[in-house]
Amino acid sequence: MFAIAAWVGGLWGAVLAAAFLVLPAGPFLFPTIYGMDERGVALSNPLASDRKPWSRFVAYRQYPDAVQLLFDPSNPRGWWLTGHLLYFNGNRDLVMATVKRHLAPQATRPAPAHTPRPPAADRPRGSTAR
Repeated sequence: MFAIAAWVGGLWGAVLAAAFLVLPAGPFLFPTIYGMDERGVALSNPLASDRKPWSRFVAYRQYPDAVQLLFDPSNPRGWWLTGHLLYFNGNRDLVMATVKRHLAPQATRPAPAHTPRPPAADRPRGSTAR
């Protein structure tokens, strides 16, 4: 990609290609500081700073080492991005108390209904249904 960008846009094309690759990966590549208060969730790293109000999230999913704040899947941002993953840093109880004050746990979806096998007389010949 860098070679194509450099060929098409020269040095500035390569710089822009690098920026488009590195900026979204900033939270994974650089130390990121997360903050939570009554207004929302903030994150900051050397490449970006962002604050999202609690109203942007609809639920949370808890993991052993982190909590994921989930975006609303009915709006376009929720189609592309799942949410924010906040890692615990020895403050699990404090983080979870704050999250639980503002969001509900993700609702579990019922398991798909089991469709019974049709009787042998109703199956077409040569059917592989079992």
